[in-house]
Amino acid sequence: MTIEKKSEMYNYDETLKAIFKLNNNYYILKTLRKSGLLEIVSLYPRCAEIESVYEDNIGSYKRKYFDSWNKVTIHVMDNPMNQRTGASQHYASTLPHSQSMNIGLSAAGGSSFRLKDKDRQMIKDKFSSFNKEFEAIYNTQMNYAIPDPDLRKELKDENIRIVVSKYNLFYDKYEKVAFTKNPHKYIKYNPDHVAEKINTFFD
Repeated sequence: MTIEKKSEMYNYDETLKAIFKLNNNYYILKTLRKSGLLEIVSLYPRCAEIESVYEDNIGSYKRKYFDSWNKVTIHVMDNPMNQRTGASQHYASTLPHSQSMNIGLSAAGGSSFRLKDKDRQMIKDKFSSFNKEFEAIYNTQMNYAIPDPDLRKELKDENIRIVVSKYNLFYDKYEKVAFTKNPHKYIKYNPDHVAEKINTFFD
């Protein structure tokens, strides 16, 4: 109850609020386990399931935190609905199938295929939006703290899995496509660079 009450000071940032509750619940459960108090507390009838309660809370706060990345990854998903529902692990092309195949050949130097203006602009917008949202979340979450080293590593690793895997698919698909005369203006990060920046979180 105390944690819930104190978390209200972070109502302006739901992600930070989730991190605050995650840190505290994780610390309590880890302390109960290491100290041997968990077995004693569990003897009290109303606390018989206390371990699973804390585990459920921790899982809920983690999911709330990871949701913060939706605004980043949605820009590199070919079908934005996949990001909202998680219903599919396969990404349909944003371009017609025949064009998508030609893009692949062009990237390999085997085709003179040229993108339509609207398709070039779509790719530009996606890279630009990803850059903007990634930089915003980076600047915000660099100020978050995860004191526990195990939890800190877990969140970093999962962030990389969530973000870099999706960005890598998009990056590999469009990085060599001639959608602009100034690719460095739009392709600011490669997947390794994104992973490196995420690895600096929470320290």
